[in-house]
Amino acid sequence: MISAAIDLLVLGGTEAVTTSAVAEKAGVPIGSVYQFFPDRGTLLLAVAEVSSRPLQETAQLIKADSITRAELDPWLITVLTRLEEQWSKHPADIAAWNALVSVPNMDSVTGPIFTDFVTALTTGIIQHQKPVHLTEKETHELCRVLIISLTAVLASSLAPKRSHAMTAFNTWASHLFAPAQLNSSITL
Repeated sequence: MISAAIDLLVLGGTEAVTTSAVAEKAGVPIGSVYQFFPDRGTLLLAVAEVSSRPLQETAQLIKADSITRAELDPWLITVLTRLEEQWSKHPADIAAWNALVSVPNMDSVTGPIFTDFVTALTTGIIQHQKPVHLTEKETHELCRVLIISLTAVLASSLAPKRSHAMTAFNTWASHLFAPAQLNSSITL
């Protein structure tokens, strides 16, 4: 049922994810959908949980300090590459997550998961570099922009071009946290 909901979300946005459409796509009686998902919000929350697993797993690795310590650039690229590898195994998940994040009224569903990851990434960056030219709030905002951008790049990149898109993205990402004088030509 979740897989059916993800397909519907990717093809038609959140409006397409109804209990009757999920039942039809999954080939199950509508009562079965209601048995597990009493309402549409619960169903979308389940989709968010499934599609955001790479974010959640990587956040846990960052918090546990399980991603190899290195200078900031290699560490950040390792984090982003890990996310890209995880999501590329399930391309519908990244498309579903990107669709959920893109809808303003879905913030109650995606917000806690997204905020947890951005906070973990911010903490990891501050521990690696302690960027004196950026406040913690500025670092957090750059991390938010970084992850929104990453999901958009992964959701819209065709598989053969994904490696080129990720190479360009990683270069941009590593410059985001560079000292201001190196960062002057980069705009968000």
